[in-house]
Amino acid sequence: MTPPACRAASELPPGVERTTREHLLAVQERFRTVPGVSVIVYDQICATEKRRKRKRGTMAAPKTSVLINERVCENCGDCTVQSNCVAIEPVETEFGRKRRVSPSTCNTDLSCLKGFCPSFVTVGAARKPKEPSTEIAAMEERFARELPTPLPPPLGDRPWRALFAGVGGGGIVTAGAITAMAAHLEGRAVRTLDFTGLAQKNGAVVGHVQIAAEDSALDVARVPVRGADLLVAADMAVAASRDVLPRLKGEGAVVGQARLASVAAFVRDPDVVLDSDAHRVAIEAASPAGFHLWLDAARLAEALFGEAQTMNTLLLGAAWQKGLVPVRAASLMRAIELNGVAVATNKRAFLWGRAVAHDPSLAERLLDHRRPPAGLENLIEHRAAELARYQNERLAQRFRALVARARAIEEASLGEAGKVTRAVAEGYFRVLAYKDEFEVARLLSDPSFLDGIRAEFGEAAVFFHLSPPLPFLGRDPATGRRRKVALPARVALPAFRLLARARVVRGSWLDPFRWQEDRRLEREAIRLFEEDVAFALAQLRPETAEACLRLLAWPFAARGFGPVKRASHARAMGERAAARAALVATGTPAVAPEPASA
Repeated sequence: MTPPACRAASELPPGVERTTREHLLAVQERFRTVPGVSVIVYDQICATEKRRKRKRGTMAAPKTSVLINERVCENCGDCTVQSNCVAIEPVETEFGRKRRVSPSTCNTDLSCLKGFCPSFVTVGAARKPKEPSTEIAAMEERFARELPTPLPPPLGDRPWRALFAGVGGGGIVTAGAITAMAAHLEGRAVRTLDFTGLAQKNGAVVGHVQIAAEDSALDVARVPVRGADLLVAADMAVAASRDVLPRLKGEGAVVGQARLASVAAFVRDPDVVLDSDAHRVAIEAASPAGFHLWLDAARLAEALFGEAQTMNTLLLGAAWQKGLVPVRAASLMRAIELNGVAVATNKRAFLWGRAVAHDPSLAERLLDHRRPPAGLENLIEHRAAELARYQNERLAQRFRALVARARAIEEASLGEAGKVTRAVAEGYFRVLAYKDEFEVARLLSDPSFLDGIRAEFGEAAVFFHLSPPLPFLGRDPATGRRRKVALPARVALPAFRLLARARVVRGSWLDPFRWQEDRRLEREAIRLFEEDVAFALAQLRPETAEACLRLLAWPFAARGFGPVKRASHARAMGERAAARAALVATGTPAVAPEPASA
């Protein structure tokens, strides 16, 4: 790869090729067959450095923003495979795990758009700065007047020591530096040491901050084992690591981000378990006599300020409000001013950190937690209502009938309805509500989705990135897939609304998409799942319940669009065959009841 300064191939020495990033793998594969020594030069600015420059105004802000329609998203992971980008992160919704583009870490290189998925939308503008609403501004004025001022921890013969743990590019080092500067402004002795990782790969970053009354009390640069009075855990995985956790005192305090961020395994496994509880337990076990405060700081920062990086200042404010930081608030405010980056926003973030530490219920009121419906009955009715919107009430009744049969058999076989009925409801909804052209059009033209874009970006131009089954689009020579096109909203939305209304012909002879391979696979999946429900319910006993659940799980493995869908469907069929064989092995099958009528 050649530097951007080389604007034409003629400017390069003879024999040197120039190409773009998407061809890197092909170039590498070709070069490994060339004898002798070859050189590939890959030249691209660091994404984190680019964000820093944009934030400081030394680089032009991006004129394009990327969004994912979470309802369309299947969490297949192809966007991450194509881009290898840490800005694509999991988000838990009422319909299960989806993906989103983090506004805080996206560097707008647009490589995620190569994912074979119609959920991507671009907007021809940067996000508008999130100004506080009248209600939020009034709350902040009240906090400034009414929040109690805590007593800071005293500095005796020994230094106060803290660890600031996060990931590269997240701003956690700055939070430590602001604390150190505040202490310096008060005439305290200060020592800091920062360990920084690869920001683009979410590398671990740890700031060691020590404050003492006299220089003579500061003997080592690094916080020693069992020496930290405070751990500010902006990233749970880094905080729980072997280089950080052993340095926390048994009576040390922890103020941290309550939600485990996306991990490297998410690139390979869309369903990787992000076990926040296990990390939290491990961290709290290291300081059993200490104080622990966990906040969903990243989401709070996004809700209040439009980006997550201010969560570090928010966590610092929470720690200060709990009397864990030995400097005055005025000194911290002055240190924020001297830092010179987003001064007003960081002061507000510090205030909000104080507020949610004083009243944790504030966080719940600010955040919109879109969880799956609680309770089996609520789940069934929620999914049935969605199927009525997807197609019609007849489809919803078909769903209810099969789920009711599963419920009756589970109650008779196991004494109560629970996991098996839920698995039938979730799996049947999954195969019935497949995302064909009609459904994608309905979800992309959903007024609530479009209103959200306007609220965030104003009246900027919107583009939908699709790969419709049109022969004249041709194929991408690098991937063999249908090419994607960017359709402006003024063209796409009228077509989407027309398609959404035409969903009444779905699956009939009038359906123009009926003969596509993907649609045939999806109709076949409905039939196979109904067979599997009948097969599993016929053998349902306490000793076979887990094997039944494994059989009913395969619809969640078949996901994505186009070639991604076909590949995942083939894998799901392998899982289905193995699960059926395992269920047969548990005992002699009973006579299976008839599957639900189509």
